[in-house]
Amino acid sequence: MPSDVDAHLARLEAARQAQLATLPQSPVDVVAAAHRGAVVRILEQVRAARQRLRAGTYGECAKCGTWIEPARLELRPWLVTCTACAEG
Repeated sequence: MPSDVDAHLARLEAARQAQLATLPQSPVDVVAAAHRGAVVRILEQVRAARQRLRAGTYGECAKCGTWIEPARLELRPWLVTCTACAEG
């Protein structure tokens, strides 16, 4: 299972990196700059998720320590909080 998750995260990382390479870097275009910022944040979160996977803490809520719901991780595998903590 962890190798499947890592492979999926690796594909997401590669896809976001490729997406980032295609985005304009002009600070004048505020929409493109905001999009670029969002892609950078997701890329950083995906890389952090891969580090948590290697450390054995992937899927553990960073706030309360319970396990994040599998459906939540399927939707966004880089998340660090369970639903209860995200809503709280």
